[in-house]
Formats: sequence, structure tokens, C-alpha cells
Amino acid sequence: MSSETTLKIWVKPKASRAIFPLSVSEDLIEASVLSPPDKGKANKELVELISDFFGVAKSQVQIVSGLKSREKIVRIAGIDEREARKKLFQGMS
Repeated sequence: MSSETTLKIWVKPKASRAIFPLSVSEDLIEASVLSPPDKGKANKELVELISDFFGVAKSQVQIVSGLKSREKIVRIAGIDEREARKKLFQGMS
């Protein structure tokens, strides 16, 4: 059985800096990307930021909901929820 986690992420496009995570709470993670929300550019950049942060391949990160919204549901394969939350909260301290 492979491990995976699902995260709710609020994305700020066209930001001055690309940051993941920008802020973390129990139910929402904020991120900022440099790209505009045009032709999937912001989504692609978000996937790259998430894969870099968690140390997984980009192919293991999938936006399952919110492709045209700032609020997204992202599934990450290869990391379980407990491990993901630990890394997210450590990154904020």
C-alpha cells in the first residue's frame, strides 16, 4: 500500500516571491507563486514548489480540485499525512 496525503492549498499568483509554505494552519496551507494564473502556469509552478519541498517527483504531485481556482486540493504520493504535517509545521518554525 502506497502512502499519500491530500492538502488544501490557497495560492497567491503573481507574487513577488515563490514560497511554499507561506503559512500553515490545521486546515489550510498558503503558497505564493510568481506565475500568473494563465494557461496553467501558476499550477505548474505550484506543483514544482510542492515537489521540491517534500522531496518527491513532480509526477507524484497532482492537483485534484481547483485547477481554475485559488483554492486547490493537492494529492501527494509517497508521503503520508503525518509525515507531511510534521514537515509543514517544522518548515514554519
